[in-house]
This record gives sequence, structure tokens and C-alpha cells, in this order.
Amino acid sequence: MQAVLQPLLVRPPILPEESLFSFLIRLSQSNTYLSPKIMSDLILGTLDSRKHHQYVKDRFDFPLKAETYNRIATLAMIDISTLYKSTYHRFAQVLTSPPHSVSHLELPDGTSVPCLSNGHELPQLRPSNVSQFCPKCLKQNPHHQLNWVPIALSSCLRHKCLLVDQCPNCQKQVSQYAVITAKCNHCKSDLMSAQTISIANDEIGLQTQQILRAWFMGYVTPEYEASHLPQQPPSVLYRTVEGIRDSIEDEISGHWSYIHRLPGDLETHTIAFQKGKQILTPSESYRMYTSACKALIHWPGSFFDFLTRYSRRENCSLQGSYQGEYVQDQLFKGPPKEHLGELYTRWIKQLWSYPEFKFIQDALDHYIADNYWLDNFAIRTSFFRKRPHLAKHTKPVSVTAAAKLLDTTPNVVRLLLRNKELTQIAENDGELADKQRVLYYYKAWDSLITPEKAGLLMGVQKRVIEELCALGLISKAPESKNNPGRYFKLSEVMTNLESFSRYVKSYPSQELIEKGPWIDFAKADHVFNYKESFKAVTILLQIVEGNLTAYHPSEGKFQLKSLLFEPRDFQECVMQLRDRTMRLKREEVVEILGIKDATLAGWIKNRSILPTAMYKHDQYFDLVRVYDLRSKYVTQAEALRILAINISTLRNWIRAGLVPGVLTNDIDGEEGSARVFDKEQLMQWKGQYCTSSEAIQILGVTKPTLYRWIKAGKLKPLDTVNSNQYWFHKQAVVDLKKSL
Repeated sequence: MQAVLQPLLVRPPILPEESLFSFLIRLSQSNTYLSPKIMSDLILGTLDSRKHHQYVKDRFDFPLKAETYNRIATLAMIDISTLYKSTYHRFAQVLTSPPHSVSHLELPDGTSVPCLSNGHELPQLRPSNVSQFCPKCLKQNPHHQLNWVPIALSSCLRHKCLLVDQCPNCQKQVSQYAVITAKCNHCKSDLMSAQTISIANDEIGLQTQQILRAWFMGYVTPEYEASHLPQQPPSVLYRTVEGIRDSIEDEISGHWSYIHRLPGDLETHTIAFQKGKQILTPSESYRMYTSACKALIHWPGSFFDFLTRYSRRENCSLQGSYQGEYVQDQLFKGPPKEHLGELYTRWIKQLWSYPEFKFIQDALDHYIADNYWLDNFAIRTSFFRKRPHLAKHTKPVSVTAAAKLLDTTPNVVRLLLRNKELTQIAENDGELADKQRVLYYYKAWDSLITPEKAGLLMGVQKRVIEELCALGLISKAPESKNNPGRYFKLSEVMTNLESFSRYVKSYPSQELIEKGPWIDFAKADHVFNYKESFKAVTILLQIVEGNLTAYHPSEGKFQLKSLLFEPRDFQECVMQLRDRTMRLKREEVVEILGIKDATLAGWIKNRSILPTAMYKHDQYFDLVRVYDLRSKYVTQAEALRILAINISTLRNWIRAGLVPGVLTNDIDGEEGSARVFDKEQLMQWKGQYCTSSEAIQILGVTKPTLYRWIKAGKLKPLDTVNSNQYWFHKQAVVDLKKSL
């Protein structure tokens, strides 16, 4: 015969949001059962003596059998619906995302309710032996709350603090049973004495926890948050959050400023999570899920911001992080998977590929159209053929973005726009260029062009280009079979044209006509080349040196052939050039400066110094400027004397980036001429450091004592030393003296 189950004598009520397991343990304790096993036998033990097995296969935390609910309801005299709401099944809807469908369980009263059927959702829940709790809640009434089970929920919203997952005494993990009894199952310490971390001032963290809690406990999105989040079911939104969190854990090694921190927490968050081997601590969970939810709040702008930060994660740190709203000036080259990594390949292309996640795919399409160059023609064509509604995104690109793609300055791009090399798009929100034309120019930016083509771009004859090449301002590349007659890089030619434009005054054409007469560039070139024997490039050098003022119409293309000069100003310039007493030849400059001719060529290239004129085949430099430059630097030999080190140590310091102000940095060059140093910066550096002898004087100790302190780590020298001579940061020596 089958036994009949009777209600227990003492039947406490189930507490708000209490887990079923917690209630059953308290029910057992209320009836003075010596062991929880007695309650287990009552609920799961077979009541039919004719059956050979002893127990019914089911679980306390989320029973799957209607009979189990019947027995608990009979023992505790509690409504079955209330019992169901205290089980893990309450999380079934939010944890079951596409393509899976929610499983259902039929309760004894015939009600069909969502359930966790096959356990694939359990990785999102804490095991019973790795529980978390709020010590302040335990003080009010020791029990285990259902909302302490999901890994994503890591805070107590009532007390606005993080949950605790270890004993305050032995620091070991605690079980659900230990939480219910408020005593550590290892050392029996009181769990109510554990200290908590306040999140009362962390607005975004509290907001995230409120949203997650509403999803888990009620399968709803809070009304006050619904307008900021995508209009999707909680299961889809939570799956989105999971994907972002998973991608962060998979691909971020080390510190990343996007990882959320508590207000006032100066420590960065290092991700050391290993899937399948470790459960996130409450602190780690709080930071991870807050970071992930930030990508959804204020959709889609926050999602775009996350994608940008995630794409640049390898270059970000706590100190050097991307700040503020993302702007269109930072476009990405290459396909998205190169920048988005695991987020793209695993989640966007696979786990978020179902129709329910179309809102993510649509947002990503807009993001790619706005933030990627799509410089591969086939990829670009395919992308917009499938998404014709985004075709408008193909046209405009900012000047700054174009400059980044071409690896040049915005001013060069503006010159390209002015000279019709790039197509300008007129819009009210700033300077914009046609993206397709920029991409075309990007392909040709570093290509070689002929001297004739370079002359057409700059607006001068071919021989002027050759003069600029002889001067060293434009490099001549070796001719190849594939590029016969092509010597000059397009990028270098346009960069030089822009650099000359900085020294020219622009006025409207009508105003220049009224101010005339003028000497144009062609006439000035004729005077210099045939009457004065100066090269035409001398005109440009005089403009840069400030000895000749050039004017240009503000409208139309900027080209050198359109330069205008006042007759009187031009004649004064010619008279000054005839006086060569204050000028030095190139070989004289090399000797005075104590450098090699190759070093001087490099300085001319970067415009540290320029000749003032080219006469026939000779270059002439201003004597005053040469000596002024000489006073501002020291040679390598002088630097060795100042620093009291040998050449080997100097080279090591330069490789390590310890020595500032290196004007030329040929590490393996010849001694005495390989490097030149900015004198002021070098002396400032020397003032911040001191030698072993100086350190001994400051500290007032002997040399053996100093070396003993170095060996003990009390004072750290620079990595490289010269024999027994050390260099130290002077402030470190002073600090050591104060501590002694």
C-alpha cells in the first residue's frame, strides 16, 4: 500500500524572494529535524513499497516533477505557485534565448509554466557550493535569496552594496547551506560579520543591477529604462549582454579602461577569467556586467561607442584611454573582423545571426558604413548592394578622417580639396570630402609620378622640381622597369606644396588687382635664372626665410605659378642676395656644425635649417642662423663628456629611450658624427639625474655602502652602467636620504 503524506506541525511562511532550498532547510530546522536528509527523504523518498528504487529523481532548487511540488505543498501547506516562484525555473525565460525555445512544466494544478529542462542554462547560475550573500540581509533574517543565484546579479539593491562570496575569517567559498545558517561551513565563523563594498554612489552600476534584476526576477524591462534600451524581450537583451561580456573576457588581457570601476577605486581591473574553471567573484561580475550593459544603455550610440573602444582595446590603458563621444574622424581600414575579433566571428556572425537579433545586425551595418573605409572595392560594392538604404554613407568623410587614411595633415587634405584633387561635399556640418575620391587618392598617394606631373601639380616648370630635388626637399626615387621616368612620390610633392602655402598671404583676386601692379612668379623666375644666375628655388627659400612676401588669390587652386610679389619688395630681396658676405657654402656649414653632409641633408629635409639661396650649383646658408643652430645642440663627443659615460653606454641609453633631445639617431653611425643632441634638453636631463659620486655626496655614505644599497634594492640605478659608474634619478636619491 502507498503511505499518505501529512502536513508538518511547524510550518513557517516562505520569505519574499527566498529560494526553495533555503525554505526547505528552515522548514526542517523549525521541525527540529537533526539532519536536512530527513526533509529530503520526506520529499524525494518513494511512498510506494512496491517500487524497488528508494528515491524519486528530482532536485530541490528546480524540481521538474509535479509530484515533488505536491509533496512540498502538502508538508508546508503553501500554494504551489508560490513554491514555483522560489525555484530556479523563474530564470528560464531570460536564460533561454534564440534559437532555443522555452521549455514548459505542468504543475499539479494544471498550470503550464516555463522551466529549466536540460540544464544548458546552468552555467549562468552559481553552484550551491559557491554561493554569495549580503551580510546585512543575514543580520535581519538568515536565509538564502533567489536573486543571489544568477552570476550576473552581484549586489544587494536594498543595502546598495556588493554581495560577498567568501568567509570573512578563512576566505574560503561558502555554500548555500552555510548562508542559510549564517556560519562558514569550514571554520564556523559568523558570515554576518563580513564587510561589504558600497555602490551607493555608482549610478551606472546600480542602474545595470536594477535592469538585470528586473529581467531575472520578473522577465520585464523597467519602464523608466525601456526608452533607453532596444525594444526587445529580456531574453534577447540578456543574450546580447552575455555576448559583450564574453567577448571582453575572451579578448582583453591586462588593463582596459572600458572595464567599469567603482567610484574611488584606483586599481584597474585585470581579467583573469578561465571558462569552465572559475566563477566570477561578485566584484568581477559587477564590473563585467556593468561594462557590458553600458553598450546597451542609450542604444544605439552606446553600442557604437563600445565597438569603437573594443576595436582600439589593444592600444588603450587606464591612463591613455579613448574619452568622450566617438567622432567620424577615426575610420578603420580593413574588414571589421580584424578589429572586432571574437565579438565579430563568434557572436555577430554566429550566435547573433538569428532574426531576433536583427536590431544588432542593423546597428552594425550603420556602424560599418559610418566608421569603416571599406577600401576593398569588391567588399564595398557587395556591402552596399545588399544595403542600398545605407548608400548615403558612402559619400561624406571628414577632412581629419581623410588625413588619417592618407597619413598626412588636415591642411594637406584641405589643399587637395582646394586644388580639385579631391571632391568637396558641401554640407552645413563641416568640411567634407567624397569618400570614394579619397579612397582613389589613397591608392595613388605613395605612387611615383614624373617630373612633368609634379610640375603640373605645383604649378612650376620641370626644372624647378629638379631644383627642389637637388636641394633635398623632395626625394628622387630610383627609376624602375615598371615606372620608367617616374621619380617623385605624389604624397611628397603635395606635402611640399602645402608647406609653401603656409608662408603666402591670400587675398581676393579683385583686391589684388586693385593693389597692383605685381611681379608674377614667371617674371621673378626669369630674373633669377637668366639675369642674377640664381635658381628659381631661391624664390621659394626667400619666401620661407621671410625675406620676400608672396601673395596669392584666395579663390581657385593654390599653385606656385600664381604667386605675386610687390616690385619694390622683390628688388630689395634681389639686392640682399647679391651680398654674399653673410652667407656660407654647404661644405662650410658641415664643418662649422661638426656633422656629416648626410646629417645636414636630413636637417634640410625636415626643415631644421634651410639654405637661403641656390646660386648656379652651390647652396648658400645664412651665417647667423648656422651659428644660432650650433649654439643649440651638442655633438656626440660633447654629450659623452657632459654625461661622463662611454659610447657603449650612450648607445644603450638611446636604445632604451632614456636620453632626450636626439636630433639624429643613427645608433650604429661613426663616433663623433652619428648623433646630435638638443643642448637644453640634455642639460635638463642631466639636472634630474646624478652619478655615483654625486649620490655619495648627497647621501653622505661611502662607495661600498652605496653599492650594498643598490644590491639590496634600496636605490635603483639606470639599467645600463659604465663600469662602476652608476646614474640615478636625483629625486630617488633625495627621497632615500629623507627616509634614512
